[in-house]
Amino acid sequence: MKLYRFNLKSKKTLLRAIDYVARETSTLIERTIGRKLPITYLTIFAHREEEYEKLIAFAGELGKPEETKNGLRFNLHTPIRTRAGYLKKLRIRKPDPYRTQVGCADYDVGDYTDFRDKYLETRPYNVRLIEREGHSMLEFHDPGFDVFAYVFSVSDRPL
Repeated sequence: MKLYRFNLKSKKTLLRAIDYVARETSTLIERTIGRKLPITYLTIFAHREEEYEKLIAFAGELGKPEETKNGLRFNLHTPIRTRAGYLKKLRIRKPDPYRTQVGCADYDVGDYTDFRDKYLETRPYNVRLIEREGHSMLEFHDPGFDVFAYVFSVSDRPL
């Protein structure tokens, strides 16, 4: 895996990174569970403070920003077409030395509890339960991917 795959210095590169994360997380999900899920939310990880500042400026041209726990979320003025569908929400995550990946995406499922129970049992090497105060989520991971995918119940998604 190439460390810091994108040099995120332009709006064009940000859009390429968004499409990459959408495609790669969708592939990760499909390889793990054998079916596609719709992306509801996509995050690009900034790796340095100056990169974060540039990314939020570029994303600010695409949508209205809102504060979140570890970055800014943008409700996009116009959905972005990716190879994995249309994206309406984008988050730029503040730099974190433990997030060397390009980004992640969140996916919604109809019944989170049934989904969680099924895939935690049948895919223990690629699915991990993360429990936090007030919510839990499934993290999909694979050493061949430089992205993560997450499944929350809609009501449990942290902002």
